[in-house]
Amino acid sequence: MVEPMEKLTLLFRPADRDQFLSDLQKLGLVHVEQQQVEERPENARLAARIGNVAQHRLYLQKRAEELPGNRETTPYEGKIDDLIRTIDRLRSSIDGYQAESEQLKREYQAAQRWGDFDPQEIEELAEHGLHMTVHSSPPAIAEAVQKQLAQDQSRVYHPLFDDGGRRYFAVVGRETDQDQLDSVADEKLPERSVSVVAERMSEVERARADAQAELDSLIPYREELGRRLLELQDELTYRVVKGSVRDAGDGHLYLLTGWIPAAQREQLTHFLDREEAAYLFDSPKEEDRVPVKLRNDRFTSLFEPILRIFSIPNYRELDPTPFFAPFYTIFFGLCVADLGYGVLLLAGAVVALAVIKREAAKPLLYLGLILAASVMVFGLLLNDFFGIEITKMSGGKSGLARAVLFGNTNSAMLLAITLGIVQVTFGYVLRAVNAVRGKGAAGAMKPIGVVLMLLGIVVAVLHQLGPSFSVGPIPFGAAAALIPAAGMVGYVLTGIGLLLLLLFNSLEKKLYLRPLFGLWELYELITTVPGYILSYLRLFALGLSGYLLGDTVINLAMMVKGDSVWGIIPMVLVLLVGSGVNLAIGLLSAFVHSLRLTFVEFYNSVGFKGGGIEFQPFARKT
Repeated sequence: MVEPMEKLTLLFRPADRDQFLSDLQKLGLVHVEQQQVEERPENARLAARIGNVAQHRLYLQKRAEELPGNRETTPYEGKIDDLIRTIDRLRSSIDGYQAESEQLKREYQAAQRWGDFDPQEIEELAEHGLHMTVHSSPPAIAEAVQKQLAQDQSRVYHPLFDDGGRRYFAVVGRETDQDQLDSVADEKLPERSVSVVAERMSEVERARADAQAELDSLIPYREELGRRLLELQDELTYRVVKGSVRDAGDGHLYLLTGWIPAAQREQLTHFLDREEAAYLFDSPKEEDRVPVKLRNDRFTSLFEPILRIFSIPNYRELDPTPFFAPFYTIFFGLCVADLGYGVLLLAGAVVALAVIKREAAKPLLYLGLILAASVMVFGLLLNDFFGIEITKMSGGKSGLARAVLFGNTNSAMLLAITLGIVQVTFGYVLRAVNAVRGKGAAGAMKPIGVVLMLLGIVVAVLHQLGPSFSVGPIPFGAAAALIPAAGMVGYVLTGIGLLLLLLFNSLEKKLYLRPLFGLWELYELITTVPGYILSYLRLFALGLSGYLLGDTVINLAMMVKGDSVWGIIPMVLVLLVGSGVNLAIGLLSAFVHSLRLTFVEFYNSVGFKGGGIEFQPFARKT
């Protein structure tokens, strides 16, 4: 749910500004409204420094995870800024060595073709008045050049090697006798020999390894970097808030505005009463952009990361998290719907909880436990165990077989449609509740009309289908038969809903004009809501495709096995690879399509807009 907020206006003296703001930051209750001020160079430098420290800490953390035996941390006895400068120097050196190593590798590959020659020998030839040039050409032309130079006697032809259909050769003679050779390409010898380049490569690699070892020795200080990072973030936050303080009395008073959860008003009041400050609490106004603080129970809060993929609600909306969380769990389970895969996922989540110690990862792992349990439950309900029908595994006599409630295709498909009807209708109920909060009872009449129309259509359809109609074990037809004159009730509900839709849309318009606009609303309703409901068939389709793919994997494994005992090995490989691929596809599809049903079908039914501002109190992190 969205916590109620109150607007806070503070007045205090300039002489008390720094101490007052410091104490307010320690208290950590107020979300300060930041003013649009000119960007200050010192803030930009501080932000860049924060990014630098965060990058170094992340680097050391990753190295600690990569290298065994580097999990421990220890305090740093020197100055943290000296540690940061050391890390900067070492990382810069390592990057430089890495760049030089890559360049040396390219130079080594280029020099290899020429052999391990000594460039000094070419310089010695030049000292004696001799000049050597290197050329390449097709073999036929090289042979012609060789014959030409044999007759010249002033220059010597020396073959080197053949490569890629070309012949490489050297020509040595006096510089004054160097005439241009026809149809040959001039080549350039490397500046260094292979042995020299190889030696430099070894030197660079040793230097890089030494720098890396020195840098790795700093891994135990990564938590010290984390503390420094929090200090710098606190400093930047303080500077930004300080810049948001406005002069309210010709330099005699300062003004600060912000927001506080209504439940914490008393705690803040105790603090302000001890300070020489005047303050005022006020309720949010329509034009205010109020920050949002969510407060949910332990189960619902696990789904808040899913909410944030789209957006948090604005202050005047219902928090949809408690309402989509059960549906998302059901949808995820239906998309995979395999008891065997669910057991594997559950075991994986349990192991991850035991192994992973990072507190930030725990909520996601608990969410994984819930979703794995849903996969197990719906795998059991829909009769699937690694692509094998549960009812066939024990002849339909086991306890598991009796728990298969939606084992046939029709039941599974109708279950998906039923969930669509329930969630879409529930979405319009929430829209009505939200409308009451914002526009009063009149604003809720239109969504209530849609709810009545949907209920009326459902009752009328169930009446036509008869008492025998059911979805798995759920006797919807028999329940509808208990309603006296169910068909008439359905038509009446639909009529009342239609009337509300026509009369209570566009409340700013005259009453006699609203039916005209209501016809457009009705057209939109007819063209969208059935599509929304049919979209939930993807739950059935994905579950069915996972079952069929699992069955195919089993059949392929049995074909590969054949009659040989040694066929067990390829059979196991096919089962492992095929089931792994099937599970990966199922999990990806379950995540994406459950999101889609939440963010499109459900959010459109609720009328959810989002765009809320996260409540971020002015608080110290250290």
